[in-house]
Amino acid sequence: MKALLIGRLIRNLRNHKQQTMTEFAGSINISQSALSKIENGTQEASITIIESVCDICGISMYDFFKMLDEKIEVNIGTYIKDPALEQHKINQELHELIDTMTEEQQKALYVFLLPYQK
Repeated sequence: MKALLIGRLIRNLRNHKQQTMTEFAGSINISQSALSKIENGTQEASITIIESVCDICGISMYDFFKMLDEKIEVNIGTYIKDPALEQHKINQELHELIDTMTEEQQKALYVFLLPYQK
């Protein structure tokens, strides 16, 4: 889960710089395919890569992780604070989230949820 959130943050930072994956990957000295895997959450970003991303984007590591924590809180807070969120909306968002997962991530989620089946 954390790898996916870090990947999404890196993608957002790259998009903010208006760079292609190839350009950004070259800037941080990794391949385009490695960047793609990181952005999609299928490969974890090393501290070295995160440091490079921060350098290229002109932010500190503190700012990077603060943005990451704020994003997590915003996502969780949206669901906790919104009592009007209807069940069908939750189902729709779950389906959309699951559709973005790799087959391996979907299997892991299934195994995780099995004990909670009614």
